[in-house]
Amino acid sequence: MRSSPRRILAALAVTGACVVALAGCTPQPLPGAAPTGTYSPGPCPSSPSGTLSDSGVPGADQRIVPFTPAGFRVCHYGALPSRALQTGVVVDDPARAARVASFLDSTGRHDTGAVNCPMDDGEAVEFTFWSGASHLAVMLGLTGCRIASNGSTFRLDVEPTPDFLLAAGLPSAPTP
Repeated sequence: MRSSPRRILAALAVTGACVVALAGCTPQPLPGAAPTGTYSPGPCPSSPSGTLSDSGVPGADQRIVPFTPAGFRVCHYGALPSRALQTGVVVDDPARAARVASFLDSTGRHDTGAVNCPMDDGEAVEFTFWSGASHLAVMLGLTGCRIASNGSTFRLDVEPTPDFLLAAGLPSAPTP
């Protein structure tokens, strides 16, 4: 049984209408939203990267995490002399990522004056937050001045709370 050209054209028209209707229902990014695509953090390096440079992420000079993150990777490094990787966790939970980012943005203080810090044994965590294809590295020292920095701004005396440590996937106390 052959289909008439009229039936074929009608079927194509219906298919085209469905495609247009479905495309209209596809969520569109809001103005100013992160670009499409997904950042993939990969595994934690075996040792911390060290000093962060200016990320170029808009707003990073005002906030530690200047966007609403979709997820994060946290790499926990032990104390000197080895500073070896202790744990590495990737969290693809926007609510949990937002809690961790909010904590880093709201705790501690921004102080550019002289600071006297207690002994720093080098224990630290490195976060990589992302939203779409955008990403930002953040370092947090767990001893000494307990500085959180994204390379453009910083906070001093960041005191990790038990809730923060749990949300970040970190142990409840610094490593001995």
